[in-house]
Amino acid sequence: MVVKGHTAIELTDVNTGEVETYEHDNMVTNAIGDAFGCNPFGMLYRAVEQTITGTDIVLDAYLLPICPKGTAGILLFSESLEEDKDNTYPSSGNLPFAWASNDVNSSTDLARGSYNATESARLSNGYKYVWDFTTSQGNGTIAALALTNPLGGRGGMGNINSDDGVFKLIKTSQYAMSDYSERWYFYCIVELNIEENYAISLSYSNAKVWIRKLHVAATELGLLDGMDEGGYRIQEEDMLEPSVFSFSGSNGTFLDGGDGYWYGLRNTANSSGTATVYWIRISKSDHSFTEGTWTFASTFLAVLGTQNYSTSQYSITCQRNCCIRGGYLYALRYNRSGVYKISLSNTADITYIEFPAAGASSSISNCYLQVVNGIIFGTNFMILEDDTAVETKGTNSRLGSITTPAFRYKNYLVGWSPSDRCLFMIMPYLATINNLEHAVEKTADKTMKVTYTLTEQA
Repeated sequence: MVVKGHTAIELTDVNTGEVETYEHDNMVTNAIGDAFGCNPFGMLYRAVEQTITGTDIVLDAYLLPICPKGTAGILLFSESLEEDKDNTYPSSGNLPFAWASNDVNSSTDLARGSYNATESARLSNGYKYVWDFTTSQGNGTIAALALTNPLGGRGGMGNINSDDGVFKLIKTSQYAMSDYSERWYFYCIVELNIEENYAISLSYSNAKVWIRKLHVAATELGLLDGMDEGGYRIQEEDMLEPSVFSFSGSNGTFLDGGDGYWYGLRNTANSSGTATVYWIRISKSDHSFTEGTWTFASTFLAVLGTQNYSTSQYSITCQRNCCIRGGYLYALRYNRSGVYKISLSNTADITYIEFPAAGASSSISNCYLQVVNGIIFGTNFMILEDDTAVETKGTNSRLGSITTPAFRYKNYLVGWSPSDRCLFMIMPYLATINNLEHAVEKTADKTMKVTYTLTEQA
């Protein structure tokens, strides 16, 4: 069965009544197929699970039937999208500028249109979606359109009016083991290779850095594996004894540099004067390391991160106020008003990126910064790949209470919290891609109707 899509854009000049119509066919991506075709850690097999919210999330409530549940949102782009079936999420350099969901826009969001329930209809072999944009809504250059999930249609990857539809908690899986020393390995995961079924956990204790490679049943089940952390195995364990780098109490954290190295960082928060950071850089290939200190005059850093082992999940601390992207450390300023961008290869290369409005109001998970698909997300902001800081609404704990990075696997994000493993879905996916033959200009003297038809053909 082949699925085909067709878009018609109708612009009506409110002054003259003149109507312009633009039509184009589209391609269907792997976004919906990936949602059901992959199942990291077997979490979607679980019939009933306790989640962070205390309510089990049924996946088909958000995806099935595909029409209308899985594709009743739309995203509009000012630049063309790469026509690749595996291009399933917007890039930081070409985020949508307008959108619509499966309801009427009753907010003040001028980028958002409204669903036309009267004209939208089920067809014998598909579905017809219709969205309306008033003269003040969705103005700009339209080069491409994409169907998305209704949650993604609330505000794309996030904006000042809405950001609670970007990540959706789907499932959680509680730890099978009661031994907190074993759980600790998972709180401290810095790297996850889902295809090869291993994770890297880095921690510090007794003046030593501990590196553990854990076997986890992410995409394959072995004879001794279960679908929870109880079946994990330590495949490799190594211990390093640095002479310069150390933690100070619980102050310290580890990050994957994405450059063949892991980084350990420790500082004391300073609201004035000079910031000092103790660091260690560890080779992934042979665990050789270099270490030292960085000093930054007139730089005011929050604590970069903490790790504190405890025999109670409520006393465990594992938090990061920094992240690494593209060879740069992004570190939260002391008063949470912005981040410092510091080159890992040349620490003289340091710039300050100020957050819009109130700054980082709280943490997005147990971490203030999470990198997803090249975008740095905070509770009420995101930092694009060109370092533009964009204000978002500020939905607290959008990524639950995970202490680890949010590891992406196709449509999903996986992370570990003090009590469980969490599975999220990124909702503003590109279910279809429709690059117009010529860009269309939507202006304030025109209304717009977008009709998007998906049909199955033999």
